[in-house]
Amino acid sequence: MSQVRPQGVARDRDAGRERRIRAMTSQIGRGPNSDTLIFAEEAFSGAGTRCLDIGSGLDTKDALIGWYAGALPLPGYWSCNWDAFADFPEDLSWLPDRAIDIHHDGLPLADRPDGLAIYVTILHSTVRHWRRFPEHDVRVAFHPRWTAAVSGITLDEP
Repeated sequence: MSQVRPQGVARDRDAGRERRIRAMTSQIGRGPNSDTLIFAEEAFSGAGTRCLDIGSGLDTKDALIGWYAGALPLPGYWSCNWDAFADFPEDLSWLPDRAIDIHHDGLPLADRPDGLAIYVTILHSTVRHWRRFPEHDVRVAFHPRWTAAVSGITLDEP
């Protein structure tokens, strides 16, 4: 019987399992906040950190948002649409972890450029939002093989 590999893995990491990160600041977007997304071969780690490893097979908005719904203890008001997905990271009071790291080994919505642009813009806005508050730290990384696809996205700046 063959084993099925999960599309992505959500897990907590402790300080004893820290990984070395080889990362470079991305050149995504134009403007003062273009350092919100990085490229790294490995996921982040650390005590009190919720690590989300986004794998392959998340080719639709419903699959991607549904994956997050299954990976996180989302609040009861959650619904599966872009508006709810954009709102939930700005209120992380329901999340017991201090930090959330999202690493993309796979590229969700790779064949849907409009959806990928929305997703990356939401992640960018989330990182910018939490830089202003000490309660949580949100970091987002994409594997370096996705540099061209992600760097070509123009991020909307408020």
